[in-house]
Amino acid sequence: MKNPRIYLLLLLFFIANPILFAQDKQKELEEKRQAILNEIKQINSLLFKTKKEEKSVLTQVEDLNQRISASENLI
Repeated sequence: MKNPRIYLLLLLFFIANPILFAQDKQKELEEKRQAILNEIKQINSLLFKTKKEEKSVLTQVEDLNQRISASENLI
């Protein structure tokens, strides 16, 4: 029988290799998760800004309608 240390080293290599691969994959997935969360934050920020602008436009339209009504009453 050959040296049992070689078999032990091979066994350890085949056990450790998938564990290291899994750790790399987990790190990659966590980085993707963080990137997606950042993208969601940016989208929410844009939506909030758009809502504010939409509210502002609606307010301007209402103000113009009131001005038109007042002008019509004046005439």
